Amino acid sequence: MVAGSAARIKEARESVGPAIEIMLDAHGSTGVTEAIKLARAVEQYDIAWYEEPVMYHNFPGMAEVRRATRIPIATGENLYGRHAFRDLALARAADVWQPDTAMAGGITEMVRIAALASAMEVQIAPHCWGSAFLWAANLQLAGALPNYYIFEFGQAYSPLLYELVTTTVTVEKDGYVPIPTAPGLGVEIVPDAEKRFPFDANAAERRALV
Repeated sequence: MVAGSAARIKEARESVGPAIEIMLDAHGSTGVTEAIKLARAVEQYDIAWYEEPVMYHNFPGMAEVRRATRIPIATGENLYGRHAFRDLALARAADVWQPDTAMAGGITEMVRIAALASAMEVQIAPHCWGSAFLWAANLQLAGALPNYYIFEFGQAYSPLLYELVTTTVTVEKDGYVPIPTAPGLGVEIVPDAEKRFPFDANAAERRALV
């Protein structure tokens, strides 16, 4: 696994050149020993971050990987609230925090987490994989937080991302994403959203019981 992954990363770097950032995400699929082997094998390719080299709740293991490599370690999309990030900070386990606004506790809690990150000299790269409202909330945070590193969001087609609000969800040619300037989150829900995206509470309850 290490050799194959390292070969693909080498090919990616050779393909995009030195100016493009490459992020590596293991999704917590490796143990500490294997994660360290992979990190050391690809350090030469200037990796911007190594995300979840071990399971997200394994702070001691993640800290061990961090101490063993020059690649910045990123994690946090599965953590809830500022107290979890306090524990992450005390473990000195990551260089980039990736809280998810929808899961971490909303915008107010994200501001608290970002303040803690700033005090620990850690960068913020919030996880943004969901609806247009999460996209809009993260953009407002991007414009307000001084330690916001990069706006990362999934661009695969989803009606809840591309068809839920009247604002166009897009990325400019230079890689920047415009921040909506209207009141609130800056976006407006489409007028017939309740018809286009109906929610059947009874069906949801039946699925939950299965």
